[in-house]
Amino acid sequence: MEKTRTDMPNGAIYVEREAPVGRIVFNRPEQNNPMNDEWRQDLEAALDSLRHDADVAVVIVKGNGKSLSSGGDLQALNSFFGGSRHDDRQNSLRIGRFLYRTMWQFPKPIVLQVHGYCIGGGISLMGASDVVVIEEEARIGSPEARALGFEPFLGFWALTLGPRWAKLLVFTGDSIDGKTAESIGMVTKAVPGERLEAYVEWLAARIAAVGVETLSIQKEAVNSAFEILGMEAILKSTMVYNHLAHGSDRASAFLDKIKNEGIRDAVEWRDRPYGGAQRRGGPLPLIDGPDFSATDQKQDA
Repeated sequence: MEKTRTDMPNGAIYVEREAPVGRIVFNRPEQNNPMNDEWRQDLEAALDSLRHDADVAVVIVKGNGKSLSSGGDLQALNSFFGGSRHDDRQNSLRIGRFLYRTMWQFPKPIVLQVHGYCIGGGISLMGASDVVVIEEEARIGSPEARALGFEPFLGFWALTLGPRWAKLLVFTGDSIDGKTAESIGMVTKAVPGERLEAYVEWLAARIAAVGVETLSIQKEAVNSAFEILGMEAILKSTMVYNHLAHGSDRASAFLDKIKNEGIRDAVEWRDRPYGGAQRRGGPLPLIDGPDFSATDQKQDA
């Protein structure tokens, strides 16, 4: 089938069709594909357009530019926190349920292609997808847990990773790389960056060969097992705790800094105690541990 492209209303996402595969592509690379209300509207429209397309059996979700997504749009999110606690709670519930309602319950398999950074709200994409293939050098983390709250789908980590890694990642807000994510069961497969696109396309075609009817039944069967274990209840409870975290003293200080000093300075303040932002190619404290070289040299002297 010839490849076609359809742009969504807000221009944040476009859809490609190349049967039996559909692709949802985030297309605001200059902003690292932020997850805001325009993005959510486009994602829902994209999924709806593929839901009843009999020629599409599998959907790949990916992003243009240097990263899949930098997560929630902090400037947009900050505007939500100026209202009442009730407003914040309702907004937390609305955003928290969105990916569960749209991606988790989508009747066809979703393969998430992760490159660059997948942080903050981007983590929810991983939780809501069926298969996650990641670049080995990609960075995954929840740095917003250091000062603001956490994404509701982080609760999914308790089921998939267990309490040890789930707690460590939230306690520190540190990032890990794709290789580590694969080793602890956070993602399906980690591959070198130069092979990522080809591997995802190959895997999607292999899955699609089963046929959309059988795939839909299989997805529902596995999802039902997690829902029996309390998936939706965990998601709802995490939304409540996220709302509570928004009212903490540290969250208030962080939001004040965004308003008064700008996002860049606020994020620098948030990450300073942890050695700054954790960049691709740089050290990963949770994996590498402390730098003992200075201590060892002092003892040798």
